[in-house]
Amino acid sequence: MEAKGKIKIIKTEIRGLKHRNVSSILLPKLLKEQLQLLKEPDNKFDAFAVKCLSNGLHFGYIASDNSMQISLILDDCLDYDV
Repeated sequence: MEAKGKIKIIKTEIRGLKHRNVSSILLPKLLKEQLQLLKEPDNKFDAFAVKCLSNGLHFGYIASDNSMQISLILDDCLDYDV
């Protein structure tokens, strides 16, 4: 049986927490949930911006030094786990 996809692990930071009013108390609760990553191509700071959501709450962005790589991966896959 062949694997249909590849597993890729990318370690990155989540930025913009202060601007989204995410406290150090709330963040661990958000990260316990299944996260969703959504591309934000109209972002004026980063054309490859990827926003992070937990239970529908937008709480930050993938660090810009990894956003292009992750954005391209999101283009290529229909299903992912974060």
